[in-house]
This record gives sequence, structure tokens and C-alpha cells, in this order.
Amino acid sequence: MSARATFDAPVRFTVTTCPGCGTPFAVEQRLFDVTVATQGTLTCPSGHRAPIGIESPTEQLIASHRRALGEATETLRQQREEIGRLQATIVDRIVGPETAQGEA
Repeated sequence: MSARATFDAPVRFTVTTCPGCGTPFAVEQRLFDVTVATQGTLTCPSGHRAPIGIESPTEQLIASHRRALGEATETLRQQREEIGRLQATIVDRIVGPETAQGEA
């Protein structure tokens, strides 16, 4: 979702940014909430249709990369644990478990 800020006036507004041109514009809060809930669109002052409540392709790509990074980080953690277990097994087989524990 695009960046937004909320401010109080006699009517509550939300400021959002057009994903097409980057122009910030204010929308009455209730209209904004309904548009988010229905994944509708608003029109920016420049006339662009601004989808609200729907991730832009760039936001989707960022989210996808974050998920992939999280999965890769978890895989790396698991592989490091496995390497530690394998190293301990090798040491046990070379010097014996009693000797390896005594050296620790």
C-alpha cells in the first residue's frame, strides 16, 4: 500500500500518494476506509486511478523478495546446525566421544 498520513480537521482525512505520479492527496477517512475494504480505486488530482488496498507490482515484488529472504535465512540456519552436528560426529569418530567431551 502507498504511504499515507492522517490528520484531524473538522472532517478526518487520510493523505495517500498516487502510485502513478507520486502526488500526495487527501481523502475523507470514511471514503478511504470503504475504498480499502473493497480494494477500490480513487482518482488523484492529476487524474490517475489510484488503487487502494491493493499492492502495486513494486510492493508485491518487495514482499516476495522479503519472503524469499526469510526462507533463505531459515534454510541457512538449519544448514549451519547440520554442519555443527556433522563436525561433532567427525570429531567423535576420530578422537572418540570421551576424549572430545573432555577437551571441551
